[in-house]
Amino acid sequence: MRGEPSILHVDLDAMFAAVEQRDKPSLRGKPVIVGGVAGRGVVSTASYEARAFGARSAMPTAQARRLCPLNTAFLSPRFAAYQRTSAVVMELLAGVSPLVEQVSIDEAYVDLAPTGRDLSLAAVTDLALRLKAEIAVATGGVTGSIGAASSKLLAKIGSDLNKPDGLTIVPAGQELAVLHPLPVRRLGGVGPATELRLHRAGVRTVGDLAARSLDDLVDWFGTAHGHGLYRLARAEDNRPVVSEREAKSVSAEETFDVDLTDPARLQRELDLLAGRVAGRLRRSGLTGRTVNIKVRHPDFTTITRAVTRDQPTDDGVLIAQLARRLLSDVPTAGGIRLLGVGVSALYDFAQDDLFTAAGEDPPDFDPAPPLAPSPGASLTSSPATTVTPSPGPPLPPSSGAMVPGASASASGAVVSGASASAAGAVVPGASASAAGAVVPGASASAAGAVVPGASASAAGAVVPGASVSAEGAVVSGALASAAGVDASNESGDSGYYGLLCPDGSPAPGDPSSGVAASPVQDSPLEPASLPGSASLPGSALPPRVGAPSEDATALPSADAAPVPVPASARIPADVPARIPADVPARIPADVPARIPADVPVWRPGQDVHHDEHGPGWVQGSGIGRVTVRFEGPLTPIGRVRTFFVDDPQLHPADPPDWSPSL
Repeated sequence: MRGEPSILHVDLDAMFAAVEQRDKPSLRGKPVIVGGVAGRGVVSTASYEARAFGARSAMPTAQARRLCPLNTAFLSPRFAAYQRTSAVVMELLAGVSPLVEQVSIDEAYVDLAPTGRDLSLAAVTDLALRLKAEIAVATGGVTGSIGAASSKLLAKIGSDLNKPDGLTIVPAGQELAVLHPLPVRRLGGVGPATELRLHRAGVRTVGDLAARSLDDLVDWFGTAHGHGLYRLARAEDNRPVVSEREAKSVSAEETFDVDLTDPARLQRELDLLAGRVAGRLRRSGLTGRTVNIKVRHPDFTTITRAVTRDQPTDDGVLIAQLARRLLSDVPTAGGIRLLGVGVSALYDFAQDDLFTAAGEDPPDFDPAPPLAPSPGASLTSSPATTVTPSPGPPLPPSSGAMVPGASASASGAVVSGASASAAGAVVPGASASAAGAVVPGASASAAGAVVPGASASAAGAVVPGASVSAEGAVVSGALASAAGVDASNESGDSGYYGLLCPDGSPAPGDPSSGVAASPVQDSPLEPASLPGSASLPGSALPPRVGAPSEDATALPSADAAPVPVPASARIPADVPARIPADVPARIPADVPARIPADVPVWRPGQDVHHDEHGPGWVQGSGIGRVTVRFEGPLTPIGRVRTFFVDDPQLHPADPPDWSPSL
């Protein structure tokens, strides 16, 4: 330990909540909770008004809602605003000393020894008081607590003793007098489990811990942890203040509102998390060799798996592939509560060669050659048309007949249960289709082939009892779909707003169905005709991601001659009788107008700007409405107005400025 209190620890008081109260005058003096607002969200920061009711950091948001009064504000984090405030504080600290160790967004150590300042007790106290005042002014009212001591351990403990807006100076030589009366949980490395075990042994204060022998602590907690606790209980901490701290890992995780059991959904979540991690790596100029996953089951059992590569990478696709392999070794049938992906063993350079992704980590399947067109096909395909197969064995060429279990088809191929199609083949759950009608809940047919039980065919195939759609497509038992329009969403469920399922019931997402629809990834539809009216243009939508290019496949004309149906692929005689007679009549006339565009998601606390009313923040949203309070850090309490969620005059905005000089 040093001979003077030359180390400061600066900790902003409930920073996230304090920034929210600064930027939102209506929340000042009221309980504020910042964190996940969903059912399984966790409290990140609770204002001191909320802490009076028992709310605290790391508490489940649902529990905080039960503890706090009804006027408590539960807000999503605004990290951009917090980072701007943190940058202002760190700039102030850098003016005090060249040795500043930022340990998080809201706290840092400052070493006064290299500055040549007077380090007497009175001088350090005066410096700390001035620094506190400067922080409050520079941040627009966010306060910080400061501890000053001869070691990082005592400085950090001191900053926490008199919060909020506190100051604690531990004179040199008085460290044990300050430390020993404190509860043992004040020591770093003493969490709930360690504290419980110490309490069972009769150890409740740091002084009690100091009275225990090293052998006892090593026996209880192992060599490393035992030695650490032994030293900390005696205020032995010689750690230096380090101005630059290297990141040890980059990770992202997600807690789900409902436990996930679907393997496909889990893999999609892994892909999203891997993309987030890769983006952070690239922004930081880092790469990593070790990919790890974190899996938490509903009973809070947590499993981690890791794999290390020869070369570091920041490729999101490769990270996702490795994460998927790791997840395949973890039991998921009982549900997954939390999923995380991380990269460690970081480097500030990459050594991957040009063939890393393709050579070291090849796909788990061999590409299949394009299928031969059906003899009776009337669709034409340009030489540039390609079909990407899904995982599985190579496919045999198609002769125009139905191929059960196939994974891909080209012009004129007929597939059942396939995953991709081209040139008009219609496939449920497919990743892409070109220039063809895609209808939910069906197998598929192309170029005149008709599949038993299918709901759509292309290129003028005639299906008894069906309703006619655009470009000669004929639909059996469901909707007529425009050429190029995909009516299946990413989860495999069918239907846009206002459409009907194959059984004639309202599709998920229809306001009359009461069932929410999955997000639609396609662009909004242009106004289009309905069954029984003029034909729809084949260019109603741009090609979907992953589909062949728009000019890769030629559509048949509306008056193309019907193609003979092979006997092996005819629809059973009783199919028309099973089709509800009033299906076309039950399709609302305003279907195209009711298909939703990309509707913005408004998070509570989010900064917004209205073209007419100016800047404000989201107070809440739901049932197609969003409530906004128009106020800012330098305004009085503002008025509240409610808008439709898709109001074209309402836009997301950057955090407001809090300085009067700006």
